[in-house]
Amino acid sequence: MSTEHPIDFSKKMLLFCGRFLRSYLKKDRFTPLKTPALSIEVTNLCNSKCIYCANKIMQRKPEPLDIGLFKKAVDDFVKIGGSNLDLNPCIGETLLDPYLMERLKYLKQFPEIKSLGFFTNLQWLHKFNLEEFLDSGITWLMISVMLLGREKYDDFFGVDRYAQTLENIVNLIKANDQRQNKIKISFSLKTGIGPLKKTADHPDFKMLDALLKGELSKELDNTGLTVHDFCGQIELPKYLKKRPLYPRYLRPCEFFYKVLKLFSNGKIGVCVCADFETTSELTLGDIRKDSLSDIWHGKKLAQLRSKWRKHNIIPALCRRCSNYAY
Repeated sequence: MSTEHPIDFSKKMLLFCGRFLRSYLKKDRFTPLKTPALSIEVTNLCNSKCIYCANKIMQRKPEPLDIGLFKKAVDDFVKIGGSNLDLNPCIGETLLDPYLMERLKYLKQFPEIKSLGFFTNLQWLHKFNLEEFLDSGITWLMISVMLLGREKYDDFFGVDRYAQTLENIVNLIKANDQRQNKIKISFSLKTGIGPLKKTADHPDFKMLDALLKGELSKELDNTGLTVHDFCGQIELPKYLKKRPLYPRYLRPCEFFYKVLKLFSNGKIGVCVCADFETTSELTLGDIRKDSLSDIWHGKKLAQLRSKWRKHNIIPALCRRCSNYAY
């Protein structure tokens, strides 16, 4: 495992240009999928105060998505041929949703849904029956964690839940292993100040890496050292670097062609990562009165794609978004 990452700007630029060009030339890059993926924010409530997150400035009311609206959206999604669904929040922690197990039970009745999972800090897994959770139909989890001890974790996530989180991760890995790794578990590793070697050398990292048979080391090698700053709305500490603003001239974000987002207030949009107030032009409708199909094939979204692709008229949020998918 590599632990030192010397900056080779020329090599990085060549690699980026190659990826960028391949993406541009990719067949149907600018053709909407017949059926989009659906990302459902089941709650926008989060107890953490992560230093890079917009949770601390969000004005939208913290609330779980109404269970009736959730079922309406899922029924609609399956009806139009949907198969790829996640329960990722734009802002929030999925495990704080009071209806999570009820939602998962409802989703399990649809064999059409092939991919189901969510990002989580896993701080609250101990509140669930682990056997029921593992058998709920989830196919993947992405765990956001910093493995540098309690003090650094508390500073980064803004809460004193390191010990409980570590215990939850260990219990999840062991229980999942007993089920032949039914759920694909991945990690979004937060590395903080200093080289990746600090994380690699920490005893908690080594302990989890041993449980995962070296898979965590592979994930550390691929860990990015930059973060999203919610289009400039978050002032990052000096040791965190914002992701670069990649070129987007006449290139609408890939999400415009692949996914719809249902927020906890019932609003539907095409941005999964930055429109946390659901007040921008990227919010296109409301599940109470609109169907997913009508929004996906509708005039508003078609105009957003066309204006950007043909005239480089880029939505305000997208101009500053470091999460832009090229």
